[in-house]
Amino acid sequence: LLIVIVLAFMAAGADAQEFRATVTGRVTDPGGLAVPGVTVTAVNTRTAETATGFTTADGAYTIPFLKPGVYAVSAFAGEPAARAWHPQRLAPPRRRPA
Repeated sequence: LLIVIVLAFMAAGADAQEFRATVTGRVTDPGGLAVPGVTVTAVNTRTAETATGFTTADGAYTIPFLKPGVYAVSAFAGEPAARAWHPQRLAPPRRRPA
């Protein structure tokens, strides 16, 4: 099973004083159809800290509360497992001048 991952990385708003980030995305097959029940894992490439999410019926997933850093994101579904890695840097939002 070939899986395509669409990622969107968002840092929480500076007004909330939140320093963690959230990874959201959608897993689809080569035809663009959603793939439910996929395990999506984000691994911090420096610390090896791991966080996991699962796709919903429409292929969407969310992995919240990630510390700033570079993450490799992979998706696993079925046998044999398919995977796609997309290292991305998650950084806290810049503070706005008062």
